[in-house]
This record gives sequence, structure tokens and C-alpha cells, in this order.
Amino acid sequence: MKFPLPLIFVLAASPLAAQNVQFSSQLDQPNNVIGWDVTSSLGTINVSPSTFKMGGTFDFMLDSVNSPFQSGSFNGGLTYTNPTTLHGEMPNPFPFLPPLAEFDIYNLEMAYSAPSFAIDPNTGDFSATATFVVTKGDFEMSGILGNSSNSLAGTTGIPTVIYGTVSQNGSIISMWFDMTLSISVTDPGSGITVGVAFTGDVESFVSTSDANSMHIDVPYGLAAGATNTIQFSNGTPNGTIYLAGSARGRGTFSIPSFGVDLGLSNPRHAATANADMNGNGSFSLYVPASFLGLSVLFQAVEPGSVSNAAGTYIE
Repeated sequence: MKFPLPLIFVLAASPLAAQNVQFSSQLDQPNNVIGWDVTSSLGTINVSPSTFKMGGTFDFMLDSVNSPFQSGSFNGGLTYTNPTTLHGEMPNPFPFLPPLAEFDIYNLEMAYSAPSFAIDPNTGDFSATATFVVTKGDFEMSGILGNSSNSLAGTTGIPTVIYGTVSQNGSIISMWFDMTLSISVTDPGSGITVGVAFTGDVESFVSTSDANSMHIDVPYGLAAGATNTIQFSNGTPNGTIYLAGSARGRGTFSIPSFGVDLGLSNPRHAATANADMNGNGSFSLYVPASFLGLSVLFQAVEPGSVSNAAGTYIE
């Protein structure tokens, strides 16, 4: 903990200032060390590694470009684990026999949300009810209890009160919070329920020069065989905005004619839209039925500017 927990629930009763300044921050991956533990309906599970690093981006809104800040909210991000494979096994009560079950979580990616919360303007401390949704990931189980493989995309964490601090040093804004989040997974083949809890300090940084960055809000769960709507904000007023999409995951893709790099691997042009006089608008995106079950990433782009990268899944 970076501050004592006798925190500011009294602020929850105070009027919240409008959060209208968008930030997309970079997670401090080398120093964001997350512990995790697993429980199951059958007993103890040993995990490996015992900790992992959290990388990616974290999106939030504040009521001001510069401190003091009075209110905020979380509205997305693209966070992932390093390493990308998390392993667990259920030991056999007879140590000379193989484990009762083994499981692996592969390529876990998550986004976060939290409705408006108050920030102490003097200390930057806050409490927020946060939820995360898995936008990509697979759960595989093997052993004498059976073999199975399931997608974790669409799994929603349990809403949890977390504590954090937002601060500013020069032009750099730091968002820190004490992550305590959990999900529950039930294997349909064996009926085994596995609970996974993540605990650790998460910190990200962003420059005030990136305030009001272009942002897309992608629904969690796009409908296959239908037209879906993806909202964007903070584009160039009356400008043409392009939507790039990829089912290949994260990467780097250069667009020299626009002078930008996308954070997607092998992206494709997915849609085009015109921004209104405030730089806001929406894309209409038809998703073929054959895309059912895919996890996908999207990013908006215009000359000289890109949005956050946002993940979702096709259902």
C-alpha cells in the first residue's frame, strides 16, 4: 500500500465534477508485479510462476488536464500478462502419482471500467468500484479428470472496491491503484470451478500533452452476422477517421503516409466515418458470421494521430 486505507468514503457523498479529459496511459510493466492464486471446488492448486508483470495500456478520464483532480473514471485499456502463460496444477494426494489436474491460462488480455469516483484534491487519493472484462484468453485443463479447452473472452470479474492515487509531477500524470480482482471459471466438461484472484500494485504514466487523446469505445461482445456500432471521440473536428482491426493480436504496424504507428499486428481497414464539429462520431461495422469466437483488436487512425487500442470478442 502506498497510503493508509482510512480513506475518503465521505467524498462519495460530494458532487462529482464532470470527467471530460481523456487519457490513455502506459503501464509501468517492469515494476507492476502481480501475485495470483487459484482455488477450486476440489482443493488446492499450485501456481507457476507465483507472480507476473502487467503490461499494456490503461484508459481513464479526469475532470482536468492538470492537478488538483477532483473526480475520475476508468474506461478501458489493453492490459496483458508477462509471461503470457500462467500454469497451475492440482496435486495428487499420492505424491508418486501425476497431478489430478493441470491447467494453463494463455494470452490473457483485459480491460477495466469504473464509474465516476471522487478524488481528494489535496492528496489525490480515491476509492473506485472497478470491474474488468477478459477480451482475450484461453483456459486449458488436462489430467485424470479430463481434457478441455475454453475461451475466457467475455468473462467478467467481480466488481471490487479498489484504492489508488492519481498524482502529477511536472507534465507526467501517474495513476496508481491496489488491484484486487477475481474471476470464476467453470469447466463445462468436468464441472470443476476454478477461482482466480489477482493482487498487486498497478501504476501507469501519461503526459499532459496526451490529454484528450482520440479514443474508441468498443462494445464487449460484438454480434456476429450483424452491424455493430463503435463510438469514437476527440478526433479532428469534421475530419475523416479510419478504423483498423486485427485478429492477429498486438504488434507494430507503420503507416508512413499518416506518420503514425498502430499497435496492431497485420491490421486491416475495417470502417470509415466522419467526425462531427466536436471530433466525435461512430463507425458502423458489419461482422461476418464466420468471425464467431474470434478475439479482435481495433484502433482508430487519422493523419498524425491514433486512438487507444481496444480489444473485444465476437459472439
